[in-house]
Amino acid sequence: MTNVITLDNCKSYATEANLDRGLASYGLDNYHGGEQYTLRYIKCRNAEGRWTAIFMVSEYFNVNKTGGYLGLASQFGFMSI
Repeated sequence: MTNVITLDNCKSYATEANLDRGLASYGLDNYHGGEQYTLRYIKCRNAEGRWTAIFMVSEYFNVNKTGGYLGLASQFGFMSI
């Protein structure tokens, strides 16, 4: 067993600038869940050298005790962990 996360099936962009524009077009670049949290992400590159983002839902779990939709980023093809 390895501890490798494969990003090859995630939505990706040829350049970092294109990734930034893509995130902005989905409203994910500066998303705030009310005033409770900011949806944070890590910019990464896949095996082909294309840019993608991994979204962190840990803060969401820490502040949102009533449930909600965790697929905000993954509905657009980005990984959420």
